[in-house]
Formats: sequence, structure tokens, C-alpha cells
Amino acid sequence: MTKINTNMAILILLLLMINANAETKILNKLCDATCEAYLQNLKSDNPGVRNSAIFQIMKIKSRYPEQEIRPFISILKRMTEKDYVILNRTHAYFAIICLKNPSLLGYVNPFEFEDPQLFFRNIHEYIIQYELVIPSYLNRSEKLSQ
Repeated sequence: MTKINTNMAILILLLLMINANAETKILNKLCDATCEAYLQNLKSDNPGVRNSAIFQIMKIKSRYPEQEIRPFISILKRMTEKDYVILNRTHAYFAIICLKNPSLLGYVNPFEFEDPQLFFRNIHEYIIQYELVIPSYLNRSEKLSQ
């Protein structure tokens, strides 16, 4: 009887592992599709769509820190220089800092804010309050020191 119970437990455990692996793959595909949509939104003619996309990207990075971010960085860099809306340029700048230093999202969680302006203001205040050195992405400095 114990042999059957042990075998059954092993079988259930294997099924759970297979199911968890399938769920992870589905979740990764969904996250990739969502990220692709936000990449397109960053290129939108509508400044509000661009601003919302920046904030949503912060939420993705906060929830899925392992998510690939390189495609976002290049578009956000371009936005810091060329977006005709100053708010989008500013948010893109702080988004780059957060993407390159995801630990900031542990201190200022984007899910605690409904308003992107308030979230980015809090990121700015956190950086000033703790006198963090902001790396210049133009100089390829990657480390944020405390």
C-alpha cells in the first residue's frame, strides 16, 4: 500500500511540475506579446499612449525582473532626446534609470500608484533623498551606488 501511495505521490508531483512548466511557458509568451505591444505604443503619435506605455513597462519590470529590456532602452533613449513632450522625455529618462537599476522598483513600487506622474516623482525624490549617483547611460555607466 505504501508503495502505491509513494508512486502516486511521485506521479502527482511530476504532473504538477509539467503543469507549472507549461504555465510558465504560456506566461512568458503572454509577457513577450505584451512587451511587443508596449514597444509599438512607445512609437505612437499619441503622447498619452507613449506616456502610459512607459509606466506600464515599469510595472512589467517590477513584476518580472528577468524580462528582457534591451529593446525598451534604445527607444526610451531616443525619447529622452527627441520626444516633443517634456513629460515623456522626463519619464523616459527615469524609466531608463529604473530598467538599468531594477532594485529601485523595490523601493518605489509602480503598483502602488495609479498616476504615472506621481510614480516618477517618487522615483526622483527617492534618488535625491538617498543621494544616489545617477549613471549616465551615454557614458555606459551601469552601477547605481548608494
